[in-house]
Amino acid sequence: MTFTKITAAGIGTTESVTLDGLSVINNGSFGGNLTVGGVLTYEDVTNVDSVGLITARNGIVVGSGITLSKDGDIFATGITTISENLKVGSGVTISPDGDGFFTGVITATSYSGIDLSDVTGATGDFSIADKIVHTGDTDTAIRFSGADTVTVETGGSSRFKIDSSGNVTIGNDGDSGSNPSSGYDELCIEGGNEHIGMCFLSPAANNVDQTIAFGDSNNNQSGRIRYQHSQDAFSFDTAGSERLRIDSKGQLSSGGSTTAFDGTSSLNGLQMYYETDSGLASFGSYSSGGSTNLLFYTNSGGSAATEKLRINSSGKLFVGTTSGGDASATIRTKQLVSIDSSYSDYINAPYEAQVTINSGGQNKRIAILNSWDGQIHGNTIGMAYDGGYNMFFATNADTNDRPVERFRIGSSGICEANNSISSTYSSTSSITPHLRARNPNGTDNIYGGIQLRADRGNGAAAIFNIACLNSSTSYESTLIFQSRNTNGNFSEKMRIDSQGKLLHGCTSATGGTSEGNITIEFPGNSRNAIKTRDLDNNSTVNHMVFVSGSSAVGTITGTTGQAFYNNLSDYRSKENDVKITDGIEKIKLLRPIRFNYKVDKDTLCDGFFAHEVTPAVPTAVTGEKDAVDSEGKFSPQMLDTGKIIPLLTAALQESITKIETLESEVAALKSS
Repeated sequence: MTFTKITAAGIGTTESVTLDGLSVINNGSFGGNLTVGGVLTYEDVTNVDSVGLITARNGIVVGSGITLSKDGDIFATGITTISENLKVGSGVTISPDGDGFFTGVITATSYSGIDLSDVTGATGDFSIADKIVHTGDTDTAIRFSGADTVTVETGGSSRFKIDSSGNVTIGNDGDSGSNPSSGYDELCIEGGNEHIGMCFLSPAANNVDQTIAFGDSNNNQSGRIRYQHSQDAFSFDTAGSERLRIDSKGQLSSGGSTTAFDGTSSLNGLQMYYETDSGLASFGSYSSGGSTNLLFYTNSGGSAATEKLRINSSGKLFVGTTSGGDASATIRTKQLVSIDSSYSDYINAPYEAQVTINSGGQNKRIAILNSWDGQIHGNTIGMAYDGGYNMFFATNADTNDRPVERFRIGSSGICEANNSISSTYSSTSSITPHLRARNPNGTDNIYGGIQLRADRGNGAAAIFNIACLNSSTSYESTLIFQSRNTNGNFSEKMRIDSQGKLLHGCTSATGGTSEGNITIEFPGNSRNAIKTRDLDNNSTVNHMVFVSGSSAVGTITGTTGQAFYNNLSDYRSKENDVKITDGIEKIKLLRPIRFNYKVDKDTLCDGFFAHEVTPAVPTAVTGEKDAVDSEGKFSPQMLDTGKIIPLLTAALQESITKIETLESEVAALKSS
């Protein structure tokens, strides 16, 4: 049945009506089921009033914000308002007031904007996958970064961490680039490139103790590190008692002392103290109940430590022993050394020994005195310090004789052997000696010297002596160099006398005749007096230069094959030059002769008598005829025959001129 338009009040329920399209202008009422094959669209509908159940096979969409799926899920993007309680299953109830009641586990991928300030009565678990983040500050969070691990983050970095072993790390985890060692990782404060530390703070007026305690099941504070604000002192406890203290002045006391080191109070134990005002450092032990000793132990090779040194209650020092020795000994070493305050029975007062090192008997010791006059007996090496600030060393061979001074270190630093340092022998104004050896015999021709020695395994010893010779009652001083010969005997090789003359192979500069600043006497058959050698050997060199004033006046030069004896002849050193015109006349004054020297009668020589050359060439002759020295000894004249050469050259030139003139005249006569 088809209706085009129905205006009746209704359609009877006994009829079956099929509509191709139905539009209800006013209210429509269906007593039975309404089946719609296509889409049922409600336009301008404010409410749907259903007494029974509304079923949607594929879900219901309300506007753009709410979707009810066919599986029973509700998806709401806007605000959902419920006037009564909203129950989800049997575990979740949400009241109209906004309260939530949960009896099971709440699981969410993320939470944001939840106010839990009034949450009470929660009896189940609250599961979070990763972290709880501070609203508006995503770098601050409580995070579950791994299995059994909780971290607190600020600035995006871990600042506090509890790992699966219960170990706690405070600071920037991992910044140090390493991990704490096992057994020391229960609490770790870690940092990067910055200072790190831990602080205990109390109110300024509250004089409390701040303590780190170490304990076990028997005693929860067997060990303690404690800072006492009332005394500004650190104390360290072991076995429940204080053992070490650092007070407000930096003074350190050990053994339970509670006050500063002063040696008068109940300062039981070992104490160390530095007094900043006076610069005094104190170290010692104290017992209020009696005397104390200070002991020092060492061990060797892993063996048990044994006592090596002790300072007893009387202030005496024992090395290698704990008692015994001379009652007056300040220092006693076992079977070796005793350093005593005095040996008044062996030393005449007031020159008492300040220290005596005894090697087994009163006559075998080293004595250090407060002054020195030789007042100590026995086979003794003595050292003394006098009022002149000198240190003396003395020895003796006879136990009944006083020691003789052998060496002294003076107040100026001079070291001297075999006598005292006195003003009579003070240093010169130009040289200050540092080491001096002296022979104090006080007679003429005495030597004071040093010896250099090198011994071979076969017993042969090479010895070189250097000595100062005092040969007169004046201050004349000669330096002697003496060495050992191949036969084992000694002979002088060289000396420098008081005038600075160097004498080689002789002891006087006046041997033979005359003298010089350098005198060499030598066996001419076996060696040269002076040898010079040019190691380059590739040019003309000076082997000797003669200088008068500041100018060279002559040289002895050598090449690879010859020697030359040269006098100054540079034109720049000469003036007033004139030609020699009387060469023949001067030559005629000379008397060439053949002769022999008196000391060598077998050798004939050609030459002149020096005084006969003087009229012709006076500059060729030095010395005076028949002269003697101050002692009346023969002082010979000397002749430089080289200075006759210019006169010979002039005479020869004059002769050549005359010869040429005669030859011209002869040629003219022959031609006529």
